[in-house]
Amino acid sequence: MDQGDAHRQHIRNLERFIAENDDLFALESIVGRFNVFDALGAKKRELSHSNFLAWLLDPSESHHHGSLFLRAILMDLLKQGRPLSPGSPLSLLELDGNDLHDAQVLREWRNIDLLIVVPSIGLVVAVENKVKSSEHSNQLQRYKSIVNDRFPDMKRLFAFLTVDDDDATDEDWISYTYGDVHRVLYRARAQAAGSTESEVSIFLDHYLSLLERDMVSEGEVQRLCRQIYSNHKQAINLINKHAGGDAAPVLEAFEKAVGNRFPNVKVLPRTSKEVRLLPPGWKDALPPIGLSENHDAWLVLRMVVKRNRCMLGVRTLRVNDHDYARRNKILAALFDQSNKLGLSPSFKATWHDQKRVLLTTEQIATWKDDEDPDASSIADEAIDRLAILLDRLSSLPDVLHRAGASQ
Repeated sequence: MDQGDAHRQHIRNLERFIAENDDLFALESIVGRFNVFDALGAKKRELSHSNFLAWLLDPSESHHHGSLFLRAILMDLLKQGRPLSPGSPLSLLELDGNDLHDAQVLREWRNIDLLIVVPSIGLVVAVENKVKSSEHSNQLQRYKSIVNDRFPDMKRLFAFLTVDDDDATDEDWISYTYGDVHRVLYRARAQAAGSTESEVSIFLDHYLSLLERDMVSEGEVQRLCRQIYSNHKQAINLINKHAGGDAAPVLEAFEKAVGNRFPNVKVLPRTSKEVRLLPPGWKDALPPIGLSENHDAWLVLRMVVKRNRCMLGVRTLRVNDHDYARRNKILAALFDQSNKLGLSPSFKATWHDQKRVLLTTEQIATWKDDEDPDASSIADEAIDRLAILLDRLSSLPDVLHRAGASQ
């Protein structure tokens, strides 16, 4: 195809993208709605999110729903991981039966974004909130030490709240996402339907809409984006090439390279930030326990682009709450062979409490914030690393079968 033909094909792709795209119109109708958080320029400001969450979680605040939202978040956090505690652990029944009337929600106490103190159940929860920035200067370890020293006789829970499910450097911090916040608050909002003041309802609905649109990995907006990209890859890649956007070109190049070099590796439906892969034999070796993120497997290889870096590794996806025991039995069999398989779980002491477990990860490439990544070179490097990783994990299905994990 000569340059003139290529140019005309580009024009046709762009025209089709605009003229034959009902999904695009649906997406525009969602993202074009007025949102008070957009108007205030608050959607990517950590302070704004922390302030709103502090207001919503405080039982004494003007939303007039008492501990409804606080209890919902605390219940979910306790499902994700056990608190560091003297004496017996805090049960969900104990939490559910307490009105939490004495709860205090503090902002920037000793530089901690959110500190929730509930004396009646002897619980303190520290939340470090990261919307755009990254963890730095050993802050999680420092904050944990501060809380441990100040509240030695209370049960202590630490939550690392991020958009992209980033892993905390301290294993005592639970990874928690804005997707989790959306899921829990949406359910609590439905529970309070009919009893919420109209102004509060509008405010909360705007916040939930903002989270779903910009900070949740699975939702109607994300589904539409994937569908549009699937139907108009060439046009979107052309737009990305000339208008910016890091993740799509890198992931597209990697996905294409996987198909060329490893045709027996299944490429799963991908998100806006990662490509998920299912090597041969994995699906048959893993029991089809309840899935909430992916209907093919809950243990995958993945290539992920976050901000200005690209990573390759293995991690679990989220499963239903009642399936965690079965999942942990399977992971225990893998960890017993970690040296052979080259696995290095980042939560060595508390992996069984994690909703998603990172088994191994390695950095493929980084680039400066003001630079465009070289998608082709990154894909080539990632494919070479993938070959090594696939070879290292070739015995994984056999390990699972010998352990009796396949049922």
